[in-house]
Amino acid sequence: MNGLYDIYEKVYFKSLDDRERVVSRAQLNFTIYAGMLTLLFYMLRMIDYDSNVVFLVMFFFLSGLSGILLSISTYYTWIALSEGYKYKYLPKCLSVSKYRKELIIYIQQVELYNLNASDKMYCPNINEDIKEHLFYQLEECVDNNNEINNNRMQTIRYSMLWLWSGIMFFLFASLLFAAADLDVSSPRKDTLIRDTQVSLQLNKISANLNHLGEIIMANGDKNQAPRQPQPANSGTASKPVPPVFPRAQVVTESYKEKPKPEPRK
Repeated sequence: MNGLYDIYEKVYFKSLDDRERVVSRAQLNFTIYAGMLTLLFYMLRMIDYDSNVVFLVMFFFLSGLSGILLSISTYYTWIALSEGYKYKYLPKCLSVSKYRKELIIYIQQVELYNLNASDKMYCPNINEDIKEHLFYQLEECVDNNNEINNNRMQTIRYSMLWLWSGIMFFLFASLLFAAADLDVSSPRKDTLIRDTQVSLQLNKISANLNHLGEIIMANGDKNQAPRQPQPANSGTASKPVPPVFPRAQVVTESYKEKPKPEPRK
């Protein structure tokens, strides 16, 4: 039994490692789901609805089909991850120690009984008895845990089948998104960005300036005194003086000095 016990012990710990491996595989699936959904939401948010209708229909069809397949894969992954599987482990060390103490008391009682009784009772060996019980416990735990791990791995493989199918249609949708140039932020497209609030405020400012200009013009016409007609000069008319054309301004361009404010007139 010693050789078989060693084999069962190794298989028992391997079943626990397989359990952790199943959890890691399920977590990897959820990581892939998160990455694909992020890319899918980006494409749906940045899609240009003014593009070719045929390309848009194909893209939404492939994206919807990919989303359905990913949902099915997510369902099976969730089942493999949290379905309430009942694993079996060896008894607690405190329980084994308690059993050992009770076994020692039992052996003492058997020895006292065998001293005066004609029919002798079997007196067990402590180490052999505990090892035998652990052997049967290992056998039960290994069979139970391996069966659960196999069922969970089959569910994971089934979810991977749906996942790869969803990835295939997702790649087709991504290639169509790039090849048909469905991205609204593409530099090859002239996208008009219009801010309605800024446009509305500019229109209000323009209307107010026009109204203010009309008021100023009206007040200027009222305040201006009427000119009296000048009598005609009977003498020799003086020559008119031509105006002087303004000279060019000299502006110093410097990155060291700050520009000085212009003096107020």
